[in-house]
Amino acid sequence: MMKGRRQESEVRKILARATPILLFVTLFLIFDFCLLSAHADPLPPTSNDRMTLHEVDALRHQVEQCWNVPITPPNAGNFAVKVRLNINPDRTVKSADVVDQNRMAKDPNFKIVAESVIHAIFNPKCSPLELPESKYDQWKTIDFTFDPRDML
Repeated sequence: MMKGRRQESEVRKILARATPILLFVTLFLIFDFCLLSAHADPLPPTSNDRMTLHEVDALRHQVEQCWNVPITPPNAGNFAVKVRLNINPDRTVKSADVVDQNRMAKDPNFKIVAESVIHAIFNPKCSPLELPESKYDQWKTIDFTFDPRDML
């Protein structure tokens, strides 16, 4: 029994010496965190600021209504085209670029599909785009993938 009390006493002495050090370290970390937070980038958009799935689908549907999908050879492969859109605040398209420029240069069938997507994006019937004006920062640059298989 005496040994247990002696160990307990030693533990209390160690904690008594450690408490000021732990307090110092804790305060230092809090101070350091506050300094970092003051210089950190703004927080990412909250879920309320992001475009909803419904908004994205509505945009895709709008552009697909203007897309005349070219006939591709059967079993010719994947003709999904990823396009990067840069959009003006008035919701008109500033630029639209096919992301896979290498494939566009080498595959004539892919090029035909890609050019049809670009044509649809700039079709006056699809302008302005149906986008929530309040979320401009989320849609000013958007990557969209258009796949002829989705149109069947």
